[in-house]
Amino acid sequence: MNLTDANLTGNTTWFKEYSAKSAFNMTSLLPADWQKVVDTFKKNDTLFQEFYRYYNKLHVTSSCDDACKKSMICDLQTARSSDPSLCKDDFFGDVTKLRKQQALC
Repeated sequence: MNLTDANLTGNTTWFKEYSAKSAFNMTSLLPADWQKVVDTFKKNDTLFQEFYRYYNKLHVTSSCDDACKKSMICDLQTARSSDPSLCKDDFFGDVTKLRKQQALC
């Protein structure tokens, strides 16, 4: 939805922003396929930044830097944003030192 247009015209037009399967070349949306995508994010910053744009509903004012990327991938990989101790490989280093509290709004 284009909020500016909706406010100006009083008409709401919904549209699909993206398809995860198409955007990330996935065969399904099963957990194993998401794990492959998350592993690809570690190596492919362009693809990760595209995910970050979608995550922010295509309204990104700046790219996600290295600390942001590692923290977000840790959250995606573990599904536990409150427990970065599960991210234990060379990609993350000490993710607990990189983590910043992200504002939800």
